[in-house]
Amino acid sequence: MTASLFLPPGYRRNVRNEAFVDAPSSLTYQPHVYALAGRCVEVSGATRVIDLGCGSGRKLSVMPPGARISVYDLHPDEASLRAQLSGVVLDVQRCDFERAFPHFSDEELAEAVVICADVVEHLREPAAFLAQLASIARRCRFLFLSTPARDRARGAGNLGPPDNLAHCQEWTLDEFVLLARSNGLRVPLHGYTWNTDHHGWKSTILAIDGRDAVPATATLAAPPVAIVKSFNDEDFIAHCIGQLRQQGLSVHLIDNWSSDRTFAVASDLAAADPGVTVERFPDAPSSDYQWKQLLDRTVAVAETRGPGWYMHVDSDEFRESPWSGVRLADAFAHVDARGYDAIDFTVIDFRYLVDEALEERPWDRMRYFEFGRRPGHFLQVKAWKFSGQRVDLSSSGGHDAWFASRRVFPLKFLLRHFPLRGPEHARRKIFEERLPRSERERAERGWHVQYLGITPERLAGWRRHELTAWHPTTFYTEYVVERLSGIGLVD
Repeated sequence: MTASLFLPPGYRRNVRNEAFVDAPSSLTYQPHVYALAGRCVEVSGATRVIDLGCGSGRKLSVMPPGARISVYDLHPDEASLRAQLSGVVLDVQRCDFERAFPHFSDEELAEAVVICADVVEHLREPAAFLAQLASIARRCRFLFLSTPARDRARGAGNLGPPDNLAHCQEWTLDEFVLLARSNGLRVPLHGYTWNTDHHGWKSTILAIDGRDAVPATATLAAPPVAIVKSFNDEDFIAHCIGQLRQQGLSVHLIDNWSSDRTFAVASDLAAADPGVTVERFPDAPSSDYQWKQLLDRTVAVAETRGPGWYMHVDSDEFRESPWSGVRLADAFAHVDARGYDAIDFTVIDFRYLVDEALEERPWDRMRYFEFGRRPGHFLQVKAWKFSGQRVDLSSSGGHDAWFASRRVFPLKFLLRHFPLRGPEHARRKIFEERLPRSERERAERGWHVQYLGITPERLAGWRRHELTAWHPTTFYTEYVVERLSGIGLVD
């Protein structure tokens, strides 16, 4: 039995597990699972929330007002649920998942977000339950599935039985993904999240499925276009453009009269690749950093090229889709096929360390980062589908491509930012190329303030303890909630 459940040899299940009653308490379990689900309900416009194993219902209080919520549990306390979830349309159902699974029509699931948080570990026959969830996942917008991570909750090498007497078995992340996929779930997005709002331990597995969460095979009529703004990034520009081309995007560079070889490098790339075009803007060099004009020019380029997907990019960035191995172009096609027309991003800023030796490709050695936590970092809608509508990019300083009736994809893509690439680069960029040239817009619009107050000590670099180590494999599972939503970054 343990082999079919992808549990290790010698694992001892608790087949006489006790029934669990989730009584109200001061703890909120799986808080970020529900926060992420709530975000997806609100942003996607989903009209229904289904919680399989709702417990006390306290966690559902993060759902948008007016939401239609259906809850299922072995012993639901309807009076308590209705008291905690006022302001929503609530349907309470009793269900023993060991004996039966509720029936949902295609119509009920079409605009639904489904949550099943820490249920499957209680079940003696979890495979049949997961197969039912797989059927739901192919019909709902999002499915959020969580369960304890045995190795993180109990320690490496733990072979059971679970310390929690209500649990029948527990899995590691790799084991659970294999189990889920063997029963028809796809869960392309998975990782770790908080167990409770008090402990903040990442000892809970989160797996995400659903029609919106699983990239479908789709294509666009034309490749998305990355509109890149540059000024004096000769060391990085070829890598920025190259990464975008590898991701299946066309590139149009707007160079703000760089005084180094940025424009020359980009022009050489354009001469060899018809998917790259370049221009200088404005018509002549200016001592002012005219960011608003550059943003308005970005929108004008999109309008001139015509309908399609566009992305506002700075020349010191890499962009990625949320899904491992899925190119940006293919991810944009999926977003488009699901009916969305804008994409938000999570920012991570890479930093150089004190006394770190940085050579010709400093970003290759910058293995430490920090999540963007300024207010502007949480609004990064920088990709949009142009269909003839008026797009306003400049009012927000380039943070938010706004247009009427837009539908932003609920899961954020990733923006890896390399703004300062060593002490000398930082000194030149901040004190020669940015602060003096941006004085007018800073006074008029309040923009370009991120480098005010920079000290010589900061120019020397960052200390490891101030940052998070970057690992290209573990990052995506360790920060699955943070990168997809920004949730938890300011808790």
